[in-house]
Amino acid sequence: MRIFTATVYTSYLASTAAYAQSPLWGQCGGSGWNGATTCVSGATCTYENPYYSQCLPSSSSGGSTVSSQSISSTATSTSSSTPLPTYGAGGYIQKSTGTASFTHYSGCGQAACGKPATGYTAALSQLAFGSVVGLGPGDACGRCFSITANADAYPTNFTGPFATIVVKVTDMCPVQGNQEFCGQTTSTPINQHGMPVHFDLCEDTGAAAAFFLTDHGALTGNYTEISCSLWSGSDGSALWNGACLSGETAPIWPSVGCGNQGA
Repeated sequence: MRIFTATVYTSYLASTAAYAQSPLWGQCGGSGWNGATTCVSGATCTYENPYYSQCLPSSSSGGSTVSSQSISSTATSTSSSTPLPTYGAGGYIQKSTGTASFTHYSGCGQAACGKPATGYTAALSQLAFGSVVGLGPGDACGRCFSITANADAYPTNFTGPFATIVVKVTDMCPVQGNQEFCGQTTSTPINQHGMPVHFDLCEDTGAAAAFFLTDHGALTGNYTEISCSLWSGSDGSALWNGACLSGETAPIWPSVGCGNQGA
């Protein structure tokens, strides 16, 4: 089980970086969002819930499109107790695409899914992972994601270069002890960097080295669930009874792979 140890940064700006327009799949609104509220050409800011709006392709039929003005008014006038959409059993919020933050960790051998793996792997924030501490695999286990960074998590003038890699989820980043990045809950479904999902990339499997540059070990960007046929790696042996990486053979979310454990 992943316990995040934060790198000490010498400075931190409370607001997110200011962009003229959010990129495709980027966040563009929601309670506490301080970034751009308009999208690049070909994308439309689409309301998901009071906490999150996303730039989706203009032809997308998901959600309801709203102007930046209505996004702001919705965010300020809607109570945090407003029910949120859930995409997996047990109240977990599991979406096949969206925005995320990214860090890295070592010691990935005792993975919460019960099976380690070779190839690029990651721990996923608990609200999306689909389990609680001590109950083993969540529905994210064995699912593969294409992840792309586009900004430093601690707003700077850093403009890249940024990488895109494919990772398999084998571990969980629990809320307790990791509130900055993995502290999403059903009542507050974004972390301190405004992201609904967090990927903690495994150093041991090479994922971190392929994704991060020196001195830029905390990034933000986008993720999309993809077929694990596009992931390069292999599963290890089960560490205990109940181990599961069967998400790799399940259809893209909201389908069930390993199933969610607890709530």
